[in-house]
Amino acid sequence: MRRGQMHMSRDALDALLKGLQQLRAELKASTDFPVHVLEAAEAAKAAVRLPDKDATHLPLFTIDPPTSKDLDQAMFLERRSGGGYRVHYAIADVAAFVRAGSPLDAEAHDRIETLYFPDLVDGHVIPQGLWSRNSPTPGCRDQLAVGLSTGFLGRLFGR
Repeated sequence: MRRGQMHMSRDALDALLKGLQQLRAELKASTDFPVHVLEAAEAAKAAVRLPDKDATHLPLFTIDPPTSKDLDQAMFLERRSGGGYRVHYAIADVAAFVRAGSPLDAEAHDRIETLYFPDLVDGHVIPQGLWSRNSPTPGCRDQLAVGLSTGFLGRLFGR
């Protein structure tokens, strides 16, 4: 179902934006990262640990809307030749970049969660160059992901 666009007066919009700014300040939700964390992110990109298994042959897809900016999960469902199905699921492998005890790790622990606001989608726990680069989604170049494949027999969704 499509959602209609909300229309507001300029005064109502200004009040809403001011309230969202106050909420971000109260939650200490910064979109900026300290210089040493940005430097650590650049170093992490240069020293990434590559996975042992290459699964780039899988035609993964995501169910996120086209406007989504946080594409970090994808899947593929295939029929098994002997019957049943196999589900392949991938989620961004942040650990390939973030080493325990590193400045990135400390910053992620301080931030603890990604915060989404209606007027801003950039309150992530690690710098954007890592999470957007590391998204296992179609149309992106090869990405690092942790994968899970599992098979099952029988009917799919009661069919």
